[in-house]
Amino acid sequence: MGEREREKEQLRRAKIRLRRIHHYEQVTRNVSQTCRFFGISRGQFYFWLRRCRQVGFGGLRAQKCGPRNHPFKMWDPTSRS
Repeated sequence: MGEREREKEQLRRAKIRLRRIHHYEQVTRNVSQTCRFFGISRGQFYFWLRRCRQVGFGGLRAQKCGPRNHPFKMWDPTSRS
């Protein structure tokens, strides 16, 4: 998958997440009903809701995950990082 396709897929998923949040805010005003309707967990819904409120639409896009440093990298006591 190329960079353009990956970007397009991230945008599509962010729009889906935003649609779920709008459904909660405008239709049900009930997290449990919204999550049942879309078939998602409440924890996942609250995670996206919090990121949307803090960052905006950009927060709904997938972020890089994983360790910041490689777990098998040898530690060098002379380097300062």
